[in-house]
Amino acid sequence: MVQVSTRVDVADNTGARIAQCIRVYGSSLAIPGMLIVVSVKRALARRKISKGDVLTGVVATSRRILARKTGGQIKSDFNTIIMVKKSELEPLSNRVLFPVYIELRRGGFSKIVSLAHDVV
Repeated sequence: MVQVSTRVDVADNTGARIAQCIRVYGSSLAIPGMLIVVSVKRALARRKISKGDVLTGVVATSRRILARKTGGQIKSDFNTIIMVKKSELEPLSNRVLFPVYIELRRGGFSKIVSLAHDVV
């Protein structure tokens, strides 16, 4: 569960490492598969994203327990996001570094699921 002012890890290779949520689209709490607006707080040098940029991201994993329709539950150790282009909902990166939830496929982010090394 991600809400306004939550710090999240960035799970792709865009150059951003830590971001802070400044807006959640659709509700006050974001679960995996929802879009949020973030401000980059820490970034690597000489990459396409720098500190202070305001971008759109999709929540990939959450520390809150997520109940699935099959009856199982899943929880991650980190809140992670993946940076996307707001207009096309395509990822800004070409690699995903952390595992992602399968719920992203239902949200229309099948390209992110195909880039991910592990899908949980």
